[in-house]
Amino acid sequence: RRYPKFASPCCGAPMCFKCKTAGHHPGRTCEEVQKAEAAIGVQCCPGCGVPTVRAEGCNHMICPCGHHWQWQ
Repeated sequence: RRYPKFASPCCGAPMCFKCKTAGHHPGRTCEEVQKAEAAIGVQCCPGCGVPTVRAEGCNHMICPCGHHWQWQ
């Protein structure tokens, strides 16, 4: 599907399955969203692919999926 919208099983919030973007992104492809996120310094979790922004602290990241990784 071009826009893989689904509802979160815990709260029913709309999300994009491919980009793992909360709120979905109507009218934009996943590739457009990922390109825009790359421009603002977003890195994706190597475990699940969720976009992550480092706001403060050290380079050690712990994703909600449980994967540990280093911000580069």
